[in-house]
Amino acid sequence: MPPAEGRSARSDTTEYMVLLLGTFIVGFAISFQTATDDPHSVADQLVSGVALAVGGGILGAGINSLIVKKYERDVLAEVTVLLAESLQARFTSTEAELASYRRNWHHYYLTEVDRELTWWYEKCSFDHNPVIGSIVQRTALHDTLGRTHTYVTEMGVRGQRLVLLETREDGAEAAGVEVYPMPRGFRSVHAGVACVETWDGTHLIGKAILSESPIVDSVEEGRIQPEHAPVINEVWAKLFQRNIRIVLEPDQADST
Repeated sequence: MPPAEGRSARSDTTEYMVLLLGTFIVGFAISFQTATDDPHSVADQLVSGVALAVGGGILGAGINSLIVKKYERDVLAEVTVLLAESLQARFTSTEAELASYRRNWHHYYLTEVDRELTWWYEKCSFDHNPVIGSIVQRTALHDTLGRTHTYVTEMGVRGQRLVLLETREDGAEAAGVEVYPMPRGFRSVHAGVACVETWDGTHLIGKAILSESPIVDSVEEGRIQPEHAPVINEVWAKLFQRNIRIVLEPDQADST
C-alpha cells in the first residue's frame, strides 16, 4: 500500500487537473460566445451554454473538493494532537470537575533561597488546554542564576480537593505537590499547602495560592521581593486559616 503522503500528493494533483479542465472549458465557452459570427444563433448559444454549464460545474467541484480537503486535514491534525496529548495525560479527572479551573491562574508558593523563605510567582495558562480529562502545561522557571528549568504542571480533582503537581523535566528534583482543601469553582482565589523541594535543596511544606488576578501588581515571574510578602501572607491567611485547623507538631496531636 502506498504511503499516505504519496496518496495525498496524487489526490491533490488530480484535483488541480480538474480545476484546470474546468477553467479551460469555461474559457472556451466564453471565447466561443465572443467569437461567433451570429450571436443570436440557436446552435451557437446551445454550444456555448452547454460548455459554460459543464465547465462551471467541473470548476466548482474542483474548488469545493480542495476546500473540503483542507478543512478535513486541519480537523484531523487537531484531533490527532488532542488524542496524543490526552493519552499521555497521567493525572486525570472528569471534565465536570475540571471545568471551573480551565482558565489563567497566577500561582504563588513559598520556597527557600539562600536560606531565606521567599514567595515565588509564575503564570499558569490553563484556558486553552485541549487535553481531555486533564489540565497539563509545560512551564519554564528561571532559578536565581538565570538558568531555565522546564516543568510539567498538572491539575486535577480528587474528592473535592484540588491538586496541582509540578514535575521537573530536566533533572531529578522531587515533584512539587499542592493541595487546596476547600476549592470552590465560583471563587477567584484558592489557598492551599505545598510540599516542594526548594532552590536550596531542602524540602518545605508551606503556603500556596492560585488567583485569577495578580495579588501583587507589576512583578515579574520568579522570586518576589520581601516587601510584597505581607500582602500575599494576608490573602493566604484570610482564605486558609479561617476554616482549616493546622496540626503538625507532635504535642498538638497528643492534646486532642
